[in-house]
Amino acid sequence: MEYSFTQLEKEFDRLGIELTDEKLVELNMLSSDGEITYEGKLLSDQCTHEIKFIDYTDDGKVEVVTGSLITQYIILKEKMIQISTEMKYSIKALLEVLKNMILHRDYSYNGDSIIRIYKDRIEFTSLGGLIGNLTVEGIELGISVQRNSNLMKVFQEVGITKGNGEGIQEMLSAYKEYKVKPIFKSIGGVFQVILPRPEYTINGKVISDKYRRVLDFMESRGTVTNKDIQEHLELKSTSVVNYLKEMLELELIEKIRDGRNISYKIK
Repeated sequence: MEYSFTQLEKEFDRLGIELTDEKLVELNMLSSDGEITYEGKLLSDQCTHEIKFIDYTDDGKVEVVTGSLITQYIILKEKMIQISTEMKYSIKALLEVLKNMILHRDYSYNGDSIIRIYKDRIEFTSLGGLIGNLTVEGIELGISVQRNSNLMKVFQEVGITKGNGEGIQEMLSAYKEYKVKPIFKSIGGVFQVILPRPEYTINGKVISDKYRRVLDFMESRGTVTNKDIQEHLELKSTSVVNYLKEMLELELIEKIRDGRNISYKIK
């Protein structure tokens, strides 16, 4: 079979580098005698592995993303940008999970990787569980082991990934401001990352953006006054009065009276 590297050539051309046979050997995509390698096949236009994209917010619409692994990343990156804009996900978290799915799956299996979009979460599922004795708790602590080091090298060279083993930490960091966090599962040779939709919640109630700063401030202080909120968050008096009234009606906060003094805390 003849193999071609259309997208990879474009990426290196952008960097002012010609993708010669010598370069392909350097990248471990060709052997020294000119035979295409395992990684070369994955990065070629003839790659047989695919990613299935299923959108359950659009009647379960299915799209199968094909081409080289870099082509698949570029196509899905555009979808992640759209999702980030429309559903308010962190683009950093989305792209880190996407790179993790492509670079760390086990390509000795023939099944598809799958991305499922739901109203309240996105699931990224790929073949190949955690390597050796590595655990979910371990990766959450920042432990990283590369499965496909030669693929990582190419993605790093064209600027798609840093290759520093901090992908999981980047995902967790992107969720620090929210009350939910990514979920990692490794079961029976399958690895899955679930990104909950990062809506702000307190006591199970979804909170609109305009209340976030006020509630975070209350959470950090315990109890606060109207004046505290105005000064600390630099909000106008009328805005604070309206916010407090609405949050009281939603039973998100409660009013505390101490003589003539009034303060508020999260309920």
